[in-house]
Amino acid sequence: MGFMNKINVEKIKDTVAKNSDKAEKAIDKAASVAGTRAGSKQRGKIDSAALKAKDYVRKLDQEKRGGTARPVDRIDPIDPIDPPGPSRPGTPF
Repeated sequence: MGFMNKINVEKIKDTVAKNSDKAEKAIDKAASVAGTRAGSKQRGKIDSAALKAKDYVRKLDQEKRGGTARPVDRIDPIDPIDPPGPSRPGTPF
């Protein structure tokens, strides 16, 4: 990883740590949309990935504050609203 890439990664980590609550909500929403679109067959993998992502966000937040992170034991459910259709005609998402 080059020098400039390392700086950008650190900025991203700092931003996520400062806004961990928003990052966790975004992870929940992305998992909900992905689960709706993928169906029940892939739900376990999506939930697992969301838990790992939320755990990492909490780890970054705690490192920034100087403590230890509490583990994530579940995904906060988001009321699934009718997911949006394709953003542009002819695109799958």
